[in-house]
Amino acid sequence: MGLIDPKNINAIKNKCDISILCATAKPYEIAYYDKANALLDYDNAHTVFSFMQRNEKRRLISKYKNVYFSNFSPDLFDGKKNKGIWEHILDEHILS
Repeated sequence: MGLIDPKNINAIKNKCDISILCATAKPYEIAYYDKANALLDYDNAHTVFSFMQRNEKRRLISKYKNVYFSNFSPDLFDGKKNKGIWEHILDEHILS
């Protein structure tokens, strides 16, 4: 939804079943992520991090909940590359 502020966060919490924050965890970005994550702190909030090193993944998994790591996918229409992430997050909303 773009800008992460209390107004948008309240709209997400009141109108959405699930929220997904797409982020990176570079040293100069993590403070902003922490603020956004604190605003989104509810059970159906998920984060998809991209471009993460293995040791950073372990640190983020131990620090945050509902964390996923996307694989590099330059093709926006590649439906297989990160399929498992989206299936896990959206499982209860996928109709068979």
